[in-house]
Amino acid sequence: NVFTPINGTTCGSGINENEKNDRADMRSELRQLADTAHAPNFGSEVNDKVTEWNNKTADIERFSKEETFDKPLVSALIIEFHKTVQEIMGHALKGEKKSKYE
Repeated sequence: NVFTPINGTTCGSGINENEKNDRADMRSELRQLADTAHAPNFGSEVNDKVTEWNNKTADIERFSKEETFDKPLVSALIIEFHKTVQEIMGHALKGEKKSKYE
């Protein structure tokens, strides 16, 4: 907490313990929702390193979350569709919207 004097009185600013716990609970629930979703959910940084990999993606790609985290998404993991995924990721990184891929 940061303390700021106001009219000779010191007041704490920031979030309290209850708010911290509420936020931690919300993050945990969102993590569980993403991990157990029926659709594949994965993410990567601009440098192609995996940052998200849910259970459904693990089922489909046959790589666990632990095996994929911080590995190159396109070049090392999604080999079968390497060219297509690389194209999709390239468009996404440029902010280009595509609604249909074949």
